[in-house]
Amino acid sequence: MERDHDFTQGEIVPQLVGFALPVLLALFLQTMYGAVDLMVVGRFGGELANVYVSAVSTGSQIMQTVTVVITGLAMGLTVYVARIIGAGQRERAGRIIGGGIWLFGVLTIILTGGMRALTPISDSISITYSPVLRAGIPTVS
Repeated sequence: MERDHDFTQGEIVPQLVGFALPVLLALFLQTMYGAVDLMVVGRFGGELANVYVSAVSTGSQIMQTVTVVITGLAMGLTVYVARIIGAGQRERAGRIIGGGIWLFGVLTIILTGGMRALTPISDSISITYSPVLRAGIPTVS
């Protein structure tokens, strides 16, 4: 059963909250991903726990920034597509969606390749953790 979301009729707050919760949950889980990484390396890092925590903290902040930028771009694209569909230009909306897919594909390649340049690598721990972060970029975008 498909349900239409019509923001022009009825209460807007429950519908808006229903749309906003998945985005907020995704951003919260991304933050928790970094926090869990920090807890694990802090607990099992042994003598070099402070070095490990530093590497993971730096990587987590970079990933959080990437996630927020990509989420913002996706929201902006969604609003633009909705406006075009509302104007009755479905074919144009399809082209814009195709352009968005290309945009996120190119961003994935650039960010995955450029992550090493963004991550200050000063020790073997950062060198080990950086590919883990780069592997996660395609799932974010």
